[in-house]
Amino acid sequence: MTDPRAPVAFIGLGLMGAHMAGHILAAGHPLHVYNRTRAKAEGLLARGATWHDDPGSAAAKADVVITMVGLPKDVEEIYLSSRGIIAQARPGAILIDMTTSSPSLAKRIAAAARARGAGAIDAPVSGGDIGARDAKLSIMIGGEEADVAAVTPILQLMGTNIRRQGVQGRDSIPSSRRAMLHPPNPPQKGNSMPGVLERNNVKVRGAGE
Repeated sequence: MTDPRAPVAFIGLGLMGAHMAGHILAAGHPLHVYNRTRAKAEGLLARGATWHDDPGSAAAKADVVITMVGLPKDVEEIYLSSRGIIAQARPGAILIDMTTSSPSLAKRIAAAARARGAGAIDAPVSGGDIGARDAKLSIMIGGEEADVAAVTPILQLMGTNIRRQGVQGRDSIPSSRRAMLHPPNPPQKGNSMPGVLERNNVKVRGAGE
């Protein structure tokens, strides 16, 4: 993204998302936010972020849209619903899903984004809330080279180990598995390795909490 102050929408302000969004806001980007529970956005709103009542309306105000939600079904809903992110995204916007999701869903989102005239990247992370707080996440990127290059400065606000893995959906499960097997920080309670891998149908012998 050539504009160092491009407006960014951040959807999903949980334990990690709030920290990640905070780094973007601190860098000077106008920040548009949505979370199912508004209370989790109050800290960012006090610092100048703008609240939106749904993901699509936040996306409509941004050149870059970042999502960090819970499960693939949540990703599907916020991106592909009739009033979701893709339906309201600006042509030319780049959409970045940082949720640990499924390769098939990443490909569907990429195709829908292209039809809208937008770009799409899947960028699952590892590092937990400590990595998010300290802007030291590992980020594994799937997407078109030009889109990845455009948003790399924004990704660098959140992480220090950023690697492109190919196009959307390719190698997503192996990347997630490697990240969770060798995290920079221990798994956080409620975000353990087995739970993340199980959602991607990946079985690892000897994996523990």
